[in-house]
Amino acid sequence: ITNVDGSQALYVFAIPTAGLFQVLPATFEAGMQYDLSVGIFGGGGNMPEGTTFLLGLSYLDGANLVPLATTTVTHSAAAFPTTTLFKDYSVYLPRVGEGDAWAGKNIGIQLIATSGTGVGYWDLDNVRLTATVVPEPGTWAMLGVGGALTAMAVRGVRSRR
Repeated sequence: ITNVDGSQALYVFAIPTAGLFQVLPATFEAGMQYDLSVGIFGGGGNMPEGTTFLLGLSYLDGANLVPLATTTVTHSAAAFPTTTLFKDYSVYLPRVGEGDAWAGKNIGIQLIATSGTGVGYWDLDNVRLTATVVPEPGTWAMLGVGGALTAMAVRGVRSRR
């Protein structure tokens, strides 16, 4: 695979529940949105078409895993037309609110095979979790009103000339 980051990649057998679940020390923070991206190649070892893999963001509520956002990747020749490149897939969690049950909880990441017979494997590389600050909707509204008032003031100054 030509776009591997470094000299090795992770592979996960195509067996349901095989994979990685990790709870990070970082927590979901109010006002942030999260994006988990992974370079994936599906189809190693003659994996049958239709085999699936899950990317997920979650948290633990006591001992219970609570999924927040997931993306399912399905192996097919159309989805993976080349055997030499990882293709990026991602899962997106919109802005965390103050009252969300997961605000302040540790971030859980899932990279798990969800179907398969044990024939074949998924290659994974370049796992990235990004968090971006998102202003509250009221802040966006105030910026919009301020911009509109500024535009009207500029227009009024130009029309007096």
